[in-house]
Amino acid sequence: MDDRSLTEPVAASDGKPGDRGHPGDPGGALEPLELLGVRAVMVFSDDPAGSCRWWANLLGLEMHTEDGFCWVDTPAGIELGFHPSDDGRNPFGSSTVPYWRVPDLDAALARLEAAGARRHRGPIRVDPTRRIAQVTDPFGVVMGIDGP
Repeated sequence: MDDRSLTEPVAASDGKPGDRGHPGDPGGALEPLELLGVRAVMVFSDDPAGSCRWWANLLGLEMHTEDGFCWVDTPAGIELGFHPSDDGRNPFGSSTVPYWRVPDLDAALARLEAAGARRHRGPIRVDPTRRIAQVTDPFGVVMGIDGP
């Protein structure tokens, strides 16, 4: 490998320059990965059934359980899953924070707090038409809300 190959863009499969990315990145050698949308969001909890039940009740949705795993199917077609924490793989508190779109952030935040959630962060304005906030449910799971 010569020095030039480290600084010049890699040609993507369409022949246009691409980003080399990180070491081991195939660059344009493979076809782009097609993501069709978010199908499920999984969070890790020390009490997945309790957290799932709380969210199901808050959202007015049916709670599903199978083999210690609990979930609700949201109207947006996204499965919100609650899985037992695992110190070796997914310790409590290490989940990515999902942000749920809401029609009115202030009203959603008030409803969440009335049901027992605590403000974790925000609200903060992320652009002229959107604000975000995070709440912690009574079982310690952090979720985000996103809206005007």
